[in-house]
Amino acid sequence: MKIKKYLLHVGYPKAGSTLLGDWFDKHPSIGFSDFTIGGIKDTNALIQLSKIDASAQPDVAVVRDMRFSIPRIEEIDLQDISKIKKDQQRICETLYSFFPNSKVLIVTRGYKSLISANYSQYIKEGGTYNVSEIQKFTFLLKELFDYSYLVEQYIQKFGSDNVLVLPFELLKDDSLLFFDCIEKHLDIPHHEFKPLVLNPSLTLAEAKRLRQKSLFVERFTNRFGAVGERLKRRYIESRRKKAFDWDSTEIENFQVKVNNPLVELDETMLSQFYMNSGSLKNYPVFKAYYTHYGIS
Repeated sequence: MKIKKYLLHVGYPKAGSTLLGDWFDKHPSIGFSDFTIGGIKDTNALIQLSKIDASAQPDVAVVRDMRFSIPRIEEIDLQDISKIKKDQQRICETLYSFFPNSKVLIVTRGYKSLISANYSQYIKEGGTYNVSEIQKFTFLLKELFDYSYLVEQYIQKFGSDNVLVLPFELLKDDSLLFFDCIEKHLDIPHHEFKPLVLNPSLTLAEAKRLRQKSLFVERFTNRFGAVGERLKRRYIESRRKKAFDWDSTEIENFQVKVNNPLVELDETMLSQFYMNSGSLKNYPVFKAYYTHYGIS
């Protein structure tokens, strides 16, 4: 058994990662299962793979975790956000030490829709901050989504020829071209694929209702000390499990007024992010989407 090549899908969350996972899973030349090493999760899986005839084994094994690009909320130290980039660098170095000859895929997303989509995911997973409170964390979001920094880390380690950077906007506009870029990057045959809408963002009404539910749980559990904390953790864990298989019926009884977009971001706030996307100008595929990244 010999894996011909590895693809490290580094990020970003809410940049087509669920849809990409579906494509990886269905592509006959690719071995994939989330949070595994190319579908290998333990020694037993390795043994089973060794029994498969070499001709039936995939050409490419995908290794991915969105935490390669950004950490979970609870992993962030707000007192020292410089750790974020240090951790990004260390993760890159660790991946290189294990998979030095790998191909790398980084998918970015224009900041306006990226922040809105990630806020939606935050609410799906039990978050309680409203939009105005989230905007107070602009300093943190800028650090998390510094595209130029992350891309440069992987180019320095793996080489520019081995790092493919694509815009999520291309996936929306021309999924055939988007997947063709990846197939050429990996030198694998084309596979017909009809993309589905997976893990869509919440509507404003859904976001407000779910936030109300999470606030109710938070206020209720706060009354019961350590026991309440355990109950709150269980709720958050259950929300994360449901986040990718969203069922809006569970919040239909929470009535809210709806009159604004999910996240309203002005140009003043967005301009603070644009300094982090300059290196994307090096990739011709981004030219049609410069306005999404503040590139002139």
